[in-house]
Amino acid sequence: MPSAIYNLIFDKGADYNFGLVFSDQNGNPLNLTGITITAPIYAKEGDANPISSFAVTLDSSTVGRAIFTLSATASSSIIYSKPYFEVWLQYPYNGAHSRYLRGIVNLDK
Repeated sequence: MPSAIYNLIFDKGADYNFGLVFSDQNGNPLNLTGITITAPIYAKEGDANPISSFAVTLDSSTVGRAIFTLSATASSSIIYSKPYFEVWLQYPYNGAHSRYLRGIVNLDK
């Protein structure tokens, strides 16, 4: 399944968070038990080394939902005008990685 594209807009120097419900190709929520979720932020698409990342926590009240958080300190340190982010899932049973979401972070100053 190709990754979805979703661009974010938030204020530089502010705390930012968003929730995301992961679902399969049939629209059913994924059981995220044992799955590692990462959300690196890069200066631009195609870079190998992230400049920051969202902290990820599972929402125990909703199946398949995770919360992504970027602190004010982290958002203040991003000096690029439109950094690129990705959300990756790593499955425990085979170690496979799957890019679920990607997009641009638009930082309002």
